Amino acid sequence: MRLFRKELALTFWNLFPDGFSFTSTITMACKTNNISIAYHPINYHKRVGKSSIHPIKDTVRFFNLVLRLALYFNPKKFFLPLSLIVFLLAIARGTRDYLVEGSLGGLTLVLFFICFQIFFFGLLAEIINKTRKFIVNSQTNSF
Repeated sequence: MRLFRKELALTFWNLFPDGFSFTSTITMACKTNNISIAYHPINYHKRVGKSSIHPIKDTVRFFNLVLRLALYFNPKKFFLPLSLIVFLLAIARGTRDYLVEGSLGGLTLVLFFICFQIFFFGLLAEIINKTRKFIVNSQTNSF
């Protein structure tokens, strides 16, 4: 069971989804903002009745939530690997162009530019994230 103060929930209110994953979201918000979490086991009875989970729809929602939280709390873990993949594609295409045609083609240059843009979007998102964390940490020091 997770217990928290109302003020803490209000701090991250704009992140909470409409439905499932409230506890996952508040836990991730606390972990990424260095707010301590203590877990206390509880006893509970087996659920009676049918589950309201829809396997396909809720799986898509869950992955959407994970992607959104990853971009919000740790954007470099998304942008840097994506940038690396595009960079490797540019290297591969550039190697192919040079071996086959003797020069670099337009697609190679476009891939390099896309790689650098993704990388710099990641840096910008990380700067925004660090600034937001500083503001949130200064507000939640009383918890």
